[in-house]
Amino acid sequence: MMRFPSRKLLAAASVFLFAGVAAIAVASNDATPGVHHGVVTACVEPPTKGNSATSGDLNVLACLKGAKKISWSVTGPTGPAGPQGAQGVAGPQGPTGATGPTGATGATGATGATGPAGPAGGPQGPPGPTGPAGPTSSTVTPGAAVTSATGITAETQVTATATCPAGKVLLGGGAQVTASGTVSEPSDGVLWQSYPSSGTTWTAVGIAEFDFPVDQSMTVQAFVVCTS
Repeated sequence: MMRFPSRKLLAAASVFLFAGVAAIAVASNDATPGVHHGVVTACVEPPTKGNSATSGDLNVLACLKGAKKISWSVTGPTGPAGPQGAQGVAGPQGPTGATGPTGATGATGATGATGPAGPAGGPQGPPGPTGPAGPTSSTVTPGAAVTSATGITAETQVTATATCPAGKVLLGGGAQVTASGTVSEPSDGVLWQSYPSSGTTWTAVGIAEFDFPVDQSMTVQAFVVCTS
């Protein structure tokens, strides 16, 4: 007949199996003795005639007739959190990351306070050299009178010029527009433009406001004011 381990041997085995046991489960009639999926199943030996030494032993190999089957988990409940470990050493610096996108333009800041006035200007410089003497007098030189044909139509233009003598400089100028003929209407011809066309020449332009009579013409004469 098969002999099962002694009570002392089974007790030592049970101490080993109970390490980490969280709770003892109720008896189960379906599980076989052994360890299945983290659950230990064993049988409590029933009283045996003639061999009281094995009565009450735990059998993890087989269950005899009349044995009580019990199970327990080898995984205990979660223990309390341990103390925080020491600060580890700093790791090496990582590589530089990619440049991020440009942010939006911020709002314009408030105008700052006006700064203090700067120092006064430097001392007045010395007088400059005396310039050349300006003209002491002037002369008026008339240009040649220019006369249109008779019976001109409205908006006909007549241009005349006057030029300073050699060595003289133009200072100003003017012009005169006249009408000639048997019928004279001063308003028929007017001065339209009068301006210096160069450093020594004055130009005048007369224009007919209306159609002139067949025997009437318009005359324009320019004048130039020059240094003497």
